[in-house]
Amino acid sequence: MKYKNTSKRFREIVRVMAKYGFGYIVDSKVKSKGSPAKNLRMAFEELGPTFIKIGQILSTHPEMLPEEYIEELSKLQNNAKPVSYDEISQLFKKEFGETIDNVFLSFEKKPIASASIAQAY
Repeated sequence: MKYKNTSKRFREIVRVMAKYGFGYIVDSKVKSKGSPAKNLRMAFEELGPTFIKIGQILSTHPEMLPEEYIEELSKLQNNAKPVSYDEISQLFKKEFGETIDNVFLSFEKKPIASASIAQAY
């Protein structure tokens, strides 16, 4: 079962990277379009928290990447998009077996802060 999920995630990663112009990594006939640095940032955003964290780490290492990449990946430091309340509510129910409304007297649906791997309510 673990291998099936790993294979599915790998295919998702390849699909997203190809979507943002990195298809040439797996197929030399594919041409990249647009700014590679911006495309990499957008791919990391779509792939989720682990890739956002990788981008954040890379953005702090100018000795590893050209300035264009550092500037673009730095946008991952403070611009995390919050997960929707509907997704949070479903995950909460799945993890705790109760709805948010049954557990808390009140719950603000809009987070006060969001980051690459967490949100605060």
